[in-house]
Amino acid sequence: MTDELRKTVGKGLRDVREQRRYSQASVAEALGVTQATVSRWESGEAAPTAVDVTQLAVLYDAAPAELLPAADDIAKASTNDLRRRAKELAAQVNKTHFKGER
Repeated sequence: MTDELRKTVGKGLRDVREQRRYSQASVAEALGVTQATVSRWESGEAAPTAVDVTQLAVLYDAAPAELLPAADDIAKASTNDLRRRAKELAAQVNKTHFKGER
């Protein structure tokens, strides 16, 4: 999962949790994980597993698909990640191959 997609998923998880008025600590306790794990999911630092998403859906009384981004959001996140990566690679190529040609 790309960085941007993890952040998109995380934002969706946070939004649903807040709509349901749960704290990160209460979600963590219900799922048997740490509050730091829930925080990492919501910030996009880590991605929940399919089992985690299913457990969150049960806890939130929602369909698992409601917790995940829509196809348009996934496409946008993927496109943004690809653009960022292409810029990084172009900079690396320019730095490596064109050092002495100035």
